[in-house]
Amino acid sequence: MTEIEKLKNSIRDMQSRPFGETYIQPLLYNILGDTKSDKNSYDALRNGKLRGEYKAIRLKAKKSNKKSTNMLEQILSTINPDLIPFDKIENDDAVANCQNIKPDEFDYLDYLIVCEDCMYLFEISVEDFNKYTTTEDEKDKFPNWSFKHGRKETNKNGQFNIRKSNVQWHLTHTFKQKITWEEAYKIWESIKI
Repeated sequence: MTEIEKLKNSIRDMQSRPFGETYIQPLLYNILGDTKSDKNSYDALRNGKLRGEYKAIRLKAKKSNKKSTNMLEQILSTINPDLIPFDKIENDDAVANCQNIKPDEFDYLDYLIVCEDCMYLFEISVEDFNKYTTTEDEKDKFPNWSFKHGRKETNKNGQFNIRKSNVQWHLTHTFKQKITWEEAYKIWESIKI
């Protein structure tokens, strides 16, 4: 197994909080030139003033809906599915869910889809986010945006998913760059802890 394969497997298997906060945030600080926020309400600071929110989604194979018939099958069904390539979204074999989005608490949103082939980074300003989530024009409307996630206060916390029917919107309106696993490997290797 190569070092890159080991890296992918480690990222695939780690718990959500260390995945996002401990490993993805420093990667994005390095790539985007942001600094770590000293506030809990947002993740990054850009140019000393803009509040950034980072979201990271691992694109994994769907788990089987097959019911287990014995304990062994149940145990084996808990194995973490592999990361899959980005084109699985385009082929309708995967959905990426981005949750816990609080537009009142950021000036820009970066969302990273971590795939088997590479990582896809998307970015949107809060101005564009608000424009695209409130427009009546269906071709420009932020697809599958819902203000229903978590909080009881209306219109404070939402979510969206990226799937075959809307992936082109994200690629057209918010795609920033691809990050290869080799690039990520070198960046993480250079970060001193």
